[in-house]
Amino acid sequence: MKTIIKLINLAALLGSVAWLSKDTNWEPLLLFLALLAAFLGQEILPTIKKVNKEDKKLGELFLKEFPSNGKSCLFLKEHELHNPFRQSQLDEIEKFLSEWDNTEHEFLNKKLERIKKELLSKINKFLSSLFTLVRAHDSDVNILTTKLSGAYNKEVEEENDLKIAGLNKMATDIYKKHQILTKKIKRILNS
Repeated sequence: MKTIIKLINLAALLGSVAWLSKDTNWEPLLLFLALLAAFLGQEILPTIKKVNKEDKKLGELFLKEFPSNGKSCLFLKEHELHNPFRQSQLDEIEKFLSEWDNTEHEFLNKKLERIKKELLSKINKFLSSLFTLVRAHDSDVNILTTKLSGAYNKEVEEENDLKIAGLNKMATDIYKKHQILTKKIKRILNS
């Protein structure tokens, strides 16, 4: 049925072009423009809806795999990196970094994709910086700490504290970027 309507519209569009070529008044031009708009609308709108469906699927997957109430987001939001933490608190962040930087996880919406890439970049920098400072806490390899072991002078301790403060800021920035992406995805899911 849709195909028949498109063909009728196309035939009318071609008829209006023929009329416009013989009569240069405003009526054939107005008819031509109206039919052209209708034809383009029939061709373009289904494509836009299809794009949104793909982004909706990907958005649902993102919310499932990297949720705002997950342990990694709570870690980014609340944890003070001067304190020890469990390696498992980084699992969702590490999974997102390793699995979402590819074309299968690429949003068709350019704004969403840009924000996702910014989030990936921030996470990559954060984890790279974090893993240069952490070590196993006491004898438990599942608990990590940024505290220095042994005797260090005040300058080394101050430098370490500055690095940890920078990591805390990076974690907060990642959480904020995650929330921006989450809100935009929810808008798409509700449209």
